[in-house]
Amino acid sequence: MAARVEDLRSIPLFARLEPAALEQLAEAATEFDVQPDQLLAQPGAAGSGMFFVLEGTVEVDARERAPVPSSASSRS
Repeated sequence: MAARVEDLRSIPLFARLEPAALEQLAEAATEFDVQPDQLLAQPGAAGSGMFFVLEGTVEVDARERAPVPSSASSRS
């Protein structure tokens, strides 16, 4: 857990947090590996958390696609 706290401390957003707050955040965080071309989120979809890249790089494409209508309707 000490390594995770230090990883979080290296992120400018968390650098000034008190040690106890960093420890709480570290306990709640989940670390995982991501495969090349793995999709982490869809533009426009509700988010479920935050991502911090500790190693490597990511590509962000935040362009929203036009929604596809599920059915056409008409008024008479």
